[in-house]
Amino acid sequence: MDTGSSLKALILGLIEGATEFLPISSTGHLIFFGNLIRFDEEYSQVFDISIQSGALLAVVLFYRKDFVNIAKFRDRELFLSLTLAFLPIGVFGFLFGRFILENLFDTFFVGLSFIMGALLMLHVEFLHRKEKRRVNNVQNISKNHAIKIGLVQTLALVPGFSRSGAAIIGGMYFGLNRSTATNFSFLLAVPVILSATIYSVYLKFEQINLENIQVFVIGFFASFLSAFLVIRFLISYLTKHSLLVFAVYRIFAGGLIIFFGNLA
Repeated sequence: MDTGSSLKALILGLIEGATEFLPISSTGHLIFFGNLIRFDEEYSQVFDISIQSGALLAVVLFYRKDFVNIAKFRDRELFLSLTLAFLPIGVFGFLFGRFILENLFDTFFVGLSFIMGALLMLHVEFLHRKEKRRVNNVQNISKNHAIKIGLVQTLALVPGFSRSGAAIIGGMYFGLNRSTATNFSFLLAVPVILSATIYSVYLKFEQINLENIQVFVIGFFASFLSAFLVIRFLISYLTKHSLLVFAVYRIFAGGLIIFFGNLA
């Protein structure tokens, strides 16, 4: 494997980890920067999705106590909430995953999704100011809340919308405070990312071989490192700040993506 491809894998891995849990769309950034640095290998789409497993490992380690409790059946309520919230995106992803991979990885759709997500963030922040009584612990999320959050999360199937952004928006819309919605979105990332990675590798398995395995390994570890650092930052940040800065960034980035995509 040539040095150029390894360097591109490192860059994209760092970008993936840094943006996976920020509500700004890791997929959108990977598409944009992948085009920018000309990472146009045949396996680029499955690479973009599979390196999310590095971010997956980061969130599992960060929330290891919660997952140990779930594994030992000490927290059945949280397990049920995560399962119910995962089901909508799991079902829709299975039914439409191939269509999405083959048709929606387009700069126009990505840019538009950036902007639509930003508008929803602004709306939910406006509503959040008016509602004072909020669920403030992931253990208190009801089954009804979990299903509704899961339905909103299906918006993330459109590249550029952001899985974490959709889950946070859904959580805040349906009664969670901002930090609880963020924590729940991180926990919910595990089944979502795991299933998306397995499904994408299944669809494009023939694109992975010994010649390019080094690229996937580099991307995995780069994604893990940057994701672990971002999780710590975002939990602290959203405890005291709104989603406004991310909404403004998404509008700006979405416009750039559409503009440069039209020039390509």
